[in-house]
Amino acid sequence: MNQMTKKISTSQVTITISTALIADGFIVGSRSIAQHMQTPDVWISFFLGGLVSLVCGYCCAKLTQYYPGQTIFQYVQYLLGKPIGKCIGLLYVIWYIMVAAYQIRILGEFAQQFLLNRTPLFIVMCLPVLVGSYLLQSGIQPMVRFFQLFFPPTLLVILVILTSGFFDFQWHYVHPILGNGIVPIIHSVPLTFFSYFGYETILIFAAFMDKPKQSGKAVFLGISIPLLLYTLHGFVLVGTLSIEELKGLTWPTMEFAQRIQAWHLELIFFVIWIIQLFTTYVIGHFIAHIGCCSLIKKQTNISLYILMVIAYILACLPKNLNETFLLSNWISKMGIVCSVILPGILLIISFVRRRYICPSN
Repeated sequence: MNQMTKKISTSQVTITISTALIADGFIVGSRSIAQHMQTPDVWISFFLGGLVSLVCGYCCAKLTQYYPGQTIFQYVQYLLGKPIGKCIGLLYVIWYIMVAAYQIRILGEFAQQFLLNRTPLFIVMCLPVLVGSYLLQSGIQPMVRFFQLFFPPTLLVILVILTSGFFDFQWHYVHPILGNGIVPIIHSVPLTFFSYFGYETILIFAAFMDKPKQSGKAVFLGISIPLLLYTLHGFVLVGTLSIEELKGLTWPTMEFAQRIQAWHLELIFFVIWIIQLFTTYVIGHFIAHIGCCSLIKKQTNISLYILMVIAYILACLPKNLNETFLLSNWISKMGIVCSVILPGILLIISFVRRRYICPSN
């Protein structure tokens, strides 16, 4: 594949992973966590979920180091045979195109709610799908450069908005810490862990790295940045809005940004987050495209356009925002398989094979 000859740096992979993680969970995730926990310890749950993702991300990075220059779509066929390997590869393609469709739908709902309320949703979603497909025509390097361009301002805006929230921070909103014990936090960790899905993209992007042995470093840094942001985000939102109000807001982070009276930060946040949701869509679309090319063993942009249409149709299927969140639940369940179970199984097989069966390889 011509794509595989184009290499990207460790810092570019780090930014790509962070970009994949800082997505819809940042604008809607705290609401579902608050509803599930019923306690102010949302930020602790986000922190622990991030630690779990660090462990899982390290395992994924370790797996890629057994097969430098290959994506999971390639070495899964080597490990499990072509029939099973292609079925698993197809599963990843389906999952990532569903992720792409969900991000486009959330982008459309978000834009329609706060700016384009008179514009039909299908039109709002059409433009980013077309622009994303155009961006992906030239391969991985323009894509990661686009991420590099917008990642610093994204971090800056997030930090400015969150630190501005401390002016209205009410410390009694975050107390008592562990008031209901550790059990509610433990039960909510799987939900916060879902917010960190995206670390598994190293299973694909490691194949493009100019220094594949640094995949572990890229994953660690790529997860650590969102981990700190998610933890701070949960802490500030609870301390500013209160846990009771947080449970009732559909877009809690945007509502929080609108309460900051200086500099019209909500407008800046809106623009940045539209771009952030767009970049997450692009990642899902790109990986699904790479998967299709690997399955048919042919580098072609035809699959790019077919997947574009599929993603757009899937994004249009939910009738309302509640059905969109149900789609998110299905994506999360598939994510457990694609991000945890399958990489874990492949890592064990690779370790046993390298250690005991083919030690000379």
